[in-house]
Amino acid sequence: MTQPELPLATPGVWRRCTSLARRAAASGAPPLIISIIAVQGFASLAQLVVARVVSPSDFGIVRVVEVMITTLLLLASAGMPSLAIRDLALASDEERPVVLGQLVTLAGLTSLVVALFAIAFARVLVPPLAQPYLRALVFAVCLTASSRTAMNYFQAVRRISTLARLSATSSIVAFLALVVLVHLLGMRGWVIGRYVGELSLLLFTLVVLGDRIAFRGVFADVAALWRTWKRGMVISVAFIVRTLHENTPTLALAWLGASQQVGYYGLGALLLTPLLLLPGVIGQLAVPRFALLTRTPEGFQREVTRLAFLSTVVATAGALGALVILPPLIVRFFPSYAPALTLLKVFVLSVPLRALNGMLGSFLMACDRNDVTLGINGVSLVIGVVGCLLLIPGHGAWGAALALVIADLCTTAMCVVVTQRFLRTMKQTDRSLAVDE
Repeated sequence: MTQPELPLATPGVWRRCTSLARRAAASGAPPLIISIIAVQGFASLAQLVVARVVSPSDFGIVRVVEVMITTLLLLASAGMPSLAIRDLALASDEERPVVLGQLVTLAGLTSLVVALFAIAFARVLVPPLAQPYLRALVFAVCLTASSRTAMNYFQAVRRISTLARLSATSSIVAFLALVVLVHLLGMRGWVIGRYVGELSLLLFTLVVLGDRIAFRGVFADVAALWRTWKRGMVISVAFIVRTLHENTPTLALAWLGASQQVGYYGLGALLLTPLLLLPGVIGQLAVPRFALLTRTPEGFQREVTRLAFLSTVVATAGALGALVILPPLIVRFFPSYAPALTLLKVFVLSVPLRALNGMLGSFLMACDRNDVTLGINGVSLVIGVVGCLLLIPGHGAWGAALALVIADLCTTAMCVVVTQRFLRTMKQTDRSLAVDE
């Protein structure tokens, strides 16, 4: 009896992946991919440099503050970049400078309110040791929200190469500034370096934009501005739920454990972050492909199965390779983070799960079922919080990593069930239409 052929082994999957790559190249996706990898890669590398210079306890503070800044940024951005890309793409050439000025102003004002809120309630948001650093760094969200909103202009008008060059250049400048300042000033250098990086990005963006952005008449229609803000905040809430699902273990560990434990956990998570970049890119490229196949259920199902399998295989291979490569690197460059070696064995279990979740999330996005994704992330958030409360008090960073894996496993199970049901419904609808004809 012959064994069934795996989806990855079929020649068709390679033809489809090649076709997908050609379409991506024609649409300008490679510069966007380079931009994403450069921004995320340099950000992770910068934090690894901080971990190398400071102690595990201080790095735990860095991780807690960075996680909280990331969460606050989602709220401060008022739905950007999704809202900005849509509104700028729909605006005419004459309207676009004013629309961009309105969106940047909206993000700037919202982020200022969020920053003041964070300062007032810092004692509730982060543990005592991290509160001074959060108050010192929180105004960076104003710079970040404004610059990223302004940068969305280039994606909206399909000038992806300009966006890629701008992102890569500013990321390199921010990285170099942070490395120098951290080595000279330690934790203070980290705070100053973050401001230098975000300010340089904002200035670079405004210079490149030139007269493509206009702030005159920003408040001419306050009612329309208010409606835009409300739409953006709905998007922000959805993003926050998804991000909190990923960051709950760090925040819970900060409150329930020691900052040193957060440092061990943070280093392990950072080292595995690059493994999710390629599956994430595959997921982004798959969205338009999925959208084109929504009217052919059988082809849709094959494509979802093959690309989900491909992402999982790539992530699993990377995770296994990380188990071989990363331990010697930790011993050599991060000797004070030895407990992170044990955490790697737990973290690698989450890598293929997250890769599969990302691909199935792309499927749901292509089907315009963001409400389902929000519900799944909400349930996963609750599971993660409960897992952290049960496991962290007795097991520290190891318990936090295990809680993350359990939440990701539940997310994967829900995504698989929802995807299968949705595909089954599509096939039944297609058969019904065929019978009627």
